[in-house]
Amino acid sequence: MCNLKDKVDQNILWNVGKGNINFWYDNWSPIVPLYKMIEDDLIQQNIMIKEIYNDGQWNWSYFQVQPPDKIKLLVSQLHLILDDDTDDTSHWICSNSGRCSISTAWNLLRRKRQFSQFDSRIWHMDIPFKKSFLTRRAVHDKLSTDDKISMFGINLPSICSSCIGPTLSNRSETVEHLFCDDQYA
Repeated sequence: MCNLKDKVDQNILWNVGKGNINFWYDNWSPIVPLYKMIEDDLIQQNIMIKEIYNDGQWNWSYFQVQPPDKIKLLVSQLHLILDDDTDDTSHWICSNSGRCSISTAWNLLRRKRQFSQFDSRIWHMDIPFKKSFLTRRAVHDKLSTDDKISMFGINLPSICSSCIGPTLSNRSETVEHLFCDDQYA
């Protein structure tokens, strides 16, 4: 979950209003959250922008441990205007409107797979779901056939029900036999 939080936080850009934004952890600078640019032991966690930025000047003496010069230089080049009448607002980078939605968050967080021509033919709206599901399980050898069940130490009489007869040989029930070799396949 913490990895997901970091990924989501990277895509929230804060617009400074009152300055109730965490100096280190909130993504308010144009690059990245500032904590990613330094070592952890230098961070004083709960410093808000309004505590260190007054009248257009950065008050670096507020810090017990001084930030590196590269951070000071970067931050000094930003021109902020704190406004006590304007709330700090967040902007979701992943959407054009700037508003977060379940859809945009899902697209950000999900693991995307390569497009599969085979899967697009199995999962088609003209094919009933249960047939698509059965086909997928058969292709990936995930059906509960007698040979699979015997791997768990459960021995069943392994006889294909469609092969029983005086002229037919009794064959073991496997995915290959049921879908490829059987006379009804």
